[in-house]
Amino acid sequence: MGRLISTVRIFTLVLTGVFIAHIFAAPPVHAADQVDWQLWEKETFARANTENKLIFLDVGTQWCTACKWMHETTLSDPAVISRLNENFISISIDAEAQPDIGERYAAWGWPALVFLNPDGSQVKALRGNRMPKNFIPILDQLTTAHQQNKLVADDPFPEADQPADGDLRQLLATATAQLDDQYDIANGGWGGKAKSSLPAAIEYAFWRSNQTGDTLWQNRALQTLSRINDLMDPVWGGIAAASLTGDNPKSWADGVIPEKKTVVQAGALLNYAQAYHLTGDHQWHAQADKIVDYLNEFLRSPQGAYYASQDGNIRQQSTPSAAAARDGYYSLNDSQRREQGLPAVDKTIFADINAQLITALVELYAASGERRYLDMAEKTANYLITHHLLPDGWYAQTTQDPAPKYGERSVNRLRELPNRQKLYLRTQSRMGHALLSLYQADNNPRWLQLADRLAKGTISYLLDLDLGGFYSTPITGIQLGDMSADFKPFIDNAVMVSFLLDLDNYVGQPEYRRIAEATLRVISAPEVVAYEGRYIGEYLLALDKLINGNLLVSVVATEVNDQALALHSQALAAYEPAKILRIEPPGKYPDRGEPTLYACTDELCTNPISDPTQVIPEMRQFREQLQQIDHSD
Repeated sequence: MGRLISTVRIFTLVLTGVFIAHIFAAPPVHAADQVDWQLWEKETFARANTENKLIFLDVGTQWCTACKWMHETTLSDPAVISRLNENFISISIDAEAQPDIGERYAAWGWPALVFLNPDGSQVKALRGNRMPKNFIPILDQLTTAHQQNKLVADDPFPEADQPADGDLRQLLATATAQLDDQYDIANGGWGGKAKSSLPAAIEYAFWRSNQTGDTLWQNRALQTLSRINDLMDPVWGGIAAASLTGDNPKSWADGVIPEKKTVVQAGALLNYAQAYHLTGDHQWHAQADKIVDYLNEFLRSPQGAYYASQDGNIRQQSTPSAAAARDGYYSLNDSQRREQGLPAVDKTIFADINAQLITALVELYAASGERRYLDMAEKTANYLITHHLLPDGWYAQTTQDPAPKYGERSVNRLRELPNRQKLYLRTQSRMGHALLSLYQADNNPRWLQLADRLAKGTISYLLDLDLGGFYSTPITGIQLGDMSADFKPFIDNAVMVSFLLDLDNYVGQPEYRRIAEATLRVISAPEVVAYEGRYIGEYLLALDKLINGNLLVSVVATEVNDQALALHSQALAAYEPAKILRIEPPGKYPDRGEPTLYACTDELCTNPISDPTQVIPEMRQFREQLQQIDHSD
């Protein structure tokens, strides 16, 4: 039976190892005659069981400073290597390349150093790197305890076997209160001392204010974004990974962790675009452009996709903390930095991260009307379609671009990339949103066809037909003690729910909505939602969308002429995060002899609008009317 397993994405993902003594720009990939790394596959676990060996998991990311230190120093130490190869089956996993496993072990930060019994049950998990002098005793103690049958399996993950059957509105109220309780009123953002952008929480704050008319959360979202400005590189642009001084009422900048992850850029770009769309305040457009400029200068591939990350420093050197890189290299101007050299770039292309960038760029296009953002999004999408799309309609997670240009330094990978044709839920859910955002922007049926094909392929391979919900990847048959390794990741399922609800509104396939609701109930066990803490923005968006629905905006026209395009353009420019926008022929709505726009919920519609100049004020007035309706029943 597939189980839901929640792994909270606590800040150790970026904070673990910040105070490590070394930062490496290009650590070597270890040869096969050193640590005998194996793949995460059924045969590896079967071998561990047959040989009665403990399993050692090294899970991390390429941008992680502590991971580089762990591989360069500890996992290269002869005494460590001999112990691992003699007494353990060792598996090394890139958490971004294999998001199913990354999701499972995210709670321990990167690197997550996890030890399993031969049957796969977890016995110990360490957060962050260890020096050889600290790691060797741990290996010896585990080996001795295993030989003496003294190891006891722990139970690290909340899990739920049955879907939640409670009232959806009560689930929404409980989860909303959970997120509200973690807002830092004094300093902005969700959490305490350690903070990052948390884009889904910001997005939900905007959505919630739009649905209810309560400006409190709109203001808190804007307050948080004003603090995220502190994480912006003042020279090159781009948002730093996180801050260790998120409880500082004056600035988060003093605690900036300088690594630049593309997924962080995507989230911040989306939020800045949403803020600009809502307020029309050009400061948010300017901040968004700083991210766009940074991405295009440092992380864009020749073919229009975006690389995974850029290191926080430029060379091997001793540093007492991330502050040394910030106050040293990052205090320099552009020419001074370039004279010293550029931080290395991980030139892996992850489809899920690029999909999030597509969605953000389309939102910036809608907010600004500047076609260049849509052109960038379409070029990235076409790269993914050319290089990642597979015959059954789903998308591979990884590709690698050509060798770096002269003068650039690309990082060597710490961990091997898996088979690129493996199906991951995270990739499909994010790509589905990207395709629908493109369809909404330009009404090209190609995007909708690709999105529908993706949904069908994902449902075919990943949906649990018995209980509902989507597995993270096709069934592996791997057992982790009494628990199956085949699980249903919380956030990825929530994102998939939102995608299916939107897709149903476009293609009129009620089965998508049925699957979406069943999936949402599978991930709504109270203990699982509570365990997620403040990382429930995607879940709240999906739940709110399921309960309260979208605003369906249709331009009805017998031909797509200038008037129809003008109506569509104005509807796209209108701030309405819940809108589903399309141009369609008469049928559902009458033919009035000229292109006409209708905006409708399940219960109410605007008056027909044929004058493009009236679209934005009419949609704004309609939303204000909807905000007065009591949806509590």
